[in-house]
Amino acid sequence: MNNILLDISITAIITAVFKLLVPEEQCGKQIKLLISCFFIVMVMNVLRDNSFLIDFESIINSETNYNDYSVTFERQTADETANQLRKQIKAHLSSENIFPQKIYIDINILEGNSISISEIRLVFDDITDEKAERAVRMTEECVGDEIKVTLEEG
Repeated sequence: MNNILLDISITAIITAVFKLLVPEEQCGKQIKLLISCFFIVMVMNVLRDNSFLIDFESIINSETNYNDYSVTFERQTADETANQLRKQIKAHLSSENIFPQKIYIDINILEGNSISISEIRLVFDDITDEKAERAVRMTEECVGDEIKVTLEEG
């Protein structure tokens, strides 16, 4: 019985909100009549089936999938920052004929929208090669001492 009263109450609230939104123009009476008919049909449906066409409790309690644009923006910002830094490192290394297989850049976007680069990983076939070790030194010169630069074998 509580569920029926809840459904009827929610229907009444929705109907009242719709009535408030109807403009006071020439079609206002017809739209208000349609909204009243909606209310009557919904109440009849609740009384007949002991259920509401729309289960409001499941809507309220369910986790809603939504697009969090700030997360998307942060991901795009991190990708763009990594790509720009990767291009600069590649250009710096290619000037010395050093070509790593891949360059991984770990970027974190912290609260307050500050960007932190924690590590740059250079991937070479042979990490014991002199070019690989020189690439690490050159990359450290390019990005500074605060960012960790490591080698990975690919």
